Amino acid sequence: MADTSLPAPEGWGEVEETPQPIEKYQAENPALFEHDEEPLGVQVLPDDPLESGIWRVGVILGEKTDMEAVETVERGIRGRQEALQEARELMEAFNEQGMAHIEQALEDGTNPVKEAPESDE
Repeated sequence: MADTSLPAPEGWGEVEETPQPIEKYQAENPALFEHDEEPLGVQVLPDDPLESGIWRVGVILGEKTDMEAVETVERGIRGRQEALQEARELMEAFNEQGMAHIEQALEDGTNPVKEAPESDE
């Protein structure tokens, strides 16, 4: 995997050897992150291989090689860095809120962190 320019949050690491389905996007430089203790991954991939610059963030429930378990959380993100930032926010929210956050993101189809109103506290 190439440099993501965005370090993974504590408890997460970028996967160096990607599973075969992700490698087909290598020209677009995908990223795959795994949680250190939980069987959970977060991936950043091109949303459409034919349209450059549009990305998606997905969650892998289970082992990183189980690509059939991938659930898309957010699509249509403009730019790789923006998609990496979305992935980082998702991982940080998992660290703070646990699996409930991931389940909510999958149910809503968006990263709830992005949708949450600002708190004055």
